[in-house]
Amino acid sequence: MDSFAMLLGYALCASGGLLLLAGACLAAFHYAGRAWFRARRFVWLREAVQHYQQIKPMPLDADERAAVQEGARHG
Repeated sequence: MDSFAMLLGYALCASGGLLLLAGACLAAFHYAGRAWFRARRFVWLREAVQHYQQIKPMPLDADERAAVQEGARHG
């Protein structure tokens, strides 16, 4: 009976240690993933802003400029 209790104690201790190790690994992956997603969150927005800042508007033709001024006169 005494050896059975010792064996049960060792088994419980080992399973508890494995659960603790699994929990630590899960927490580490969780926080690493959160940090990675937080770093990647606004990358697409930054790239879009840089892309649209590089686009220059084309200058208007004389006809288009006259149409804009005519529209500004008439309100």
